[in-house]
Order: sequence, then structure tokens, then C-alpha cells
Amino acid sequence: MSKVDPPGSELDSGTDLGIVLNSEPENKSTSKSQYVRIFMDASVRQQIIEFAATDTSHELGGVLIGYLKQSNPAEVFVEAIIPAKYTESVKASITFTHATWEDIHAVKD
Repeated sequence: MSKVDPPGSELDSGTDLGIVLNSEPENKSTSKSQYVRIFMDASVRQQIIEFAATDTSHELGGVLIGYLKQSNPAEVFVEAIIPAKYTESVKASITFTHATWEDIHAVKD
């Protein structure tokens, strides 16, 4: 995965951002500070797509890792995904167990 610039730095042309999601305010009189721009590395997007396809009969979950850049509008930079293991899942819901969170923290650290 290519790294996104650290918080506080400006994006340059070498940054690999696979997608940019803009959540524009529905009401044009709404301040830009009330919405967020989300940037995601292309490899993270691909990992999400591949993980989502592993089991289409149950809910799947995970944690997105990244950082928030305080700006106007705010910007979120997603750098990694940790698929949730050891979950309790049925057709339309998922529960993260203690084992799930232990695994997520172990992978993150």
C-alpha cells in the first residue's frame, strides 16, 4: 500500500488515492464544515472488495485505519483495513466479540 502524506502536509501528485468520496451538503446553505471528504488508497479499496466477496450470505465487518485532517471541509485518509475475525454473524447483523477486538488491536499494534 502506498502511504498517504502525514497529517498537516499537503497532498502531492505522487500520492495514490484510489477514490475520493465527497459528501456534499444537501442544503447548499449548509456550511462546508458540516461534511467530510474521504480519501482511500486504491489497494485498500481492493482489499475491501475482496473481503466483502468472501461470504455473501452473512454480514462482514472490519475496521478502517487512517487519520483525520482538520480542515474545511474535514478530510479522512483511510490507509488500511483490518477484517474482523471471530465475529458472531447472521444474515443481517454482526457482533464484534472480545476475541474480535483483541485480534484487531493485535494487528493494529
